[in-house]
Amino acid sequence: MKTKLTISALSCFTPDIKTHTNSLGSVQHRSYGHMLDKAGHQSRPSHVPRGVTTIRCDEYRTPTAETETRVGDLASFAVQHCLQNYPNGKNIKHLFHTQCTLDQRITASSCLQLVHEHFAPKQAGYECFDVISPVTIGQLATAGLPTVFRLADSVQHEGQICISASDKWIAPIARYFPNLVTYADAGAACIAGHSDHVLEPIATIEAVQLLCRPPGRDLWQTSAETQAEFIVDLVTACLDRLSKEMGGLSNDIKLIGDHYVPLVEQNIAAKSGFPLLRQPEESASHWSSASMLYSLSRAVEYAVETKTPQRIAIWTASPSGHAGVVLVRCSDMARKTESGWTHAQ
Repeated sequence: MKTKLTISALSCFTPDIKTHTNSLGSVQHRSYGHMLDKAGHQSRPSHVPRGVTTIRCDEYRTPTAETETRVGDLASFAVQHCLQNYPNGKNIKHLFHTQCTLDQRITASSCLQLVHEHFAPKQAGYECFDVISPVTIGQLATAGLPTVFRLADSVQHEGQICISASDKWIAPIARYFPNLVTYADAGAACIAGHSDHVLEPIATIEAVQLLCRPPGRDLWQTSAETQAEFIVDLVTACLDRLSKEMGGLSNDIKLIGDHYVPLVEQNIAAKSGFPLLRQPEESASHWSSASMLYSLSRAVEYAVETKTPQRIAIWTASPSGHAGVVLVRCSDMARKTESGWTHAQ
């Protein structure tokens, strides 16, 4: 779907890196308790026995949130940084949030947490917020942001949109899949809108392409190699659809996406014909639901470094079968902030 959604500020929040020897997420015994008892067996990963919170593995390192930090907090930190660096924040009328993991307080709402902490009229420094549609987009694994962008594009001429994404990995959900992916706890946010509500955008989303293709197998019992092949097929199918919709794409468009093992990114580039924006890193962490915004930050950085506007195809995909690609035109005039980018002054 062709769009003209503009991005005017972007922020990423990354917790400190910690060392792990447990392939499951952080152990918090008061969280996800329903998955550890008999009644919750259908919600528990099939490879994790009842009551188990630790499955030993080789040592690895990844950004990891503190015990008391909730998944909504990770998004909240990023939203706060966005608002601090974007003076037109009082025009925000919509909030879209996406996450894959549950909050450690099962009944909590990350979306409403963001509204209460950042968009209530009483907040000092803002004249008055009137967020009319706080929405959480879930059940799309870590690939929810393309759907969010498509929904955000449908909100026209009604103010700006705050978009956020975050995840925190808690046992018994797996954080580390050898030879496939290592998930990080992370959060990111951006301010989006349309041309009549934006100053100088740091990026413009020209098109969004989505794909849902159920894998037809138990992810927890499937080899890393099979899942990697599935992700490559998902993304290349998305890129093919995008190319057809746009009437063809020039081969100077560069490609960036989720941090899986390097072979995934290399095979996507080889099958699609698009060059990679950056060389894959062997031990890089996947930024979970926030991955597409982290990739966007790197794409904007590339445009600024080259002093030339750049068209970049950004992809995200989950082994569960959800995938998306956005075609973005990045400005070379963006201004670097402590945790991301904002428009040039």
